[in-house]
This record gives sequence, C-alpha cells and structure tokens, in this order.
Amino acid sequence: MSVKTEIYTIFGNSYKTTQFTAIPALEIMKSETTAPLVLLSKTSAMDENGEWTPLDSRQAVNKLVKDPLNMIAPRAVLSELMQQVDMINFGFLLSWHGVKIPSRFASGRDGIVSQHVDPIVSQIIQNDSASMRELEEYYSLEDALKMVDVMAVKGLNTALAHEDAERNRPKR
Repeated sequence: MSVKTEIYTIFGNSYKTTQFTAIPALEIMKSETTAPLVLLSKTSAMDENGEWTPLDSRQAVNKLVKDPLNMIAPRAVLSELMQQVDMINFGFLLSWHGVKIPSRFASGRDGIVSQHVDPIVSQIIQNDSASMRELEEYYSLEDALKMVDVMAVKGLNTALAHEDAERNRPKR
C-alpha cells in the first residue's frame, strides 16, 4: 500500500487530505500538541475557482476554513477539519490489535535502541521490509505497523517451531 488521499465535505466546503507518511506520522503521534498548520500540511481546500489550494499558511486557512453560510464559528470549522485529518491519519488505531506475544517469549530485557531513530522505524529497516526513504516518502503509519505485525508473526512462528522441535527432540 501507500499513503491514501481522501476527499470529503465539512460544513459545505470540500477538502482533500493525503495521509502523512510513516515517519512524520510517528513524530506527530509523539508530540504533545500539534500546530494546526502542521496537521493541515497535507490538506487542501477547494477555493472559489474550483481549484485545490493547500492549507499551508494562516492566510489560506483563514480564507478557506469557514462555514460558507457564516452560521458556524471559523474556529469550530477548523476544529472539525482537524478532527477529520486526525481520523484519516490515525483513526485506524481505534480498532488496531497488534500481534499478542505469549509472555514465555518476552525476555523482560530491553534491547539496544537508537536515540535518533524511532524503534518502529528501526525494526522495519533492520528487517529489510522498507528503507528510511520509503518510510519518509511512501508508506503510511498503518503500513508501517502492518509491517511490524508481520515481523512479529514471523518471529513468533519461528519461536513456536523451535519450541516444538525442542519438545520432540529424542531424549538421550
């Protein structure tokens, strides 16, 4: 897969949002607060000429993120838009269930991690599932988490096979 783009309408205005790729999405998730311009950096609004205008500046947001009937406060429209962008990028997490690793396979030890690279990104790169560039430019956060799930299943199946082999090994 790759990042997806959605077109939708909020309070009579059309918007187009492209998901963040995995690395920027992870950075946004780690952030305690995200500025509207950061969250809207991959979003455009349909302008009065029927063209998509990026919401990459305060001027664009002030001009295009509003209720055309002026019945709803612009701040409320902005809040609704930001919630929609958040759902497009992170909504899948509401129902996400990662692979459950049996406790007997958990070592209790922390591995060595980089201070410069997110552990999820590091795992994917170490497994040769994707490159740093692909995670920065192509794959969504959902894609990255699916890759980690596949790696967990592979590791768990290997551990289970090893456990079975040990159990069935002839005793001497």
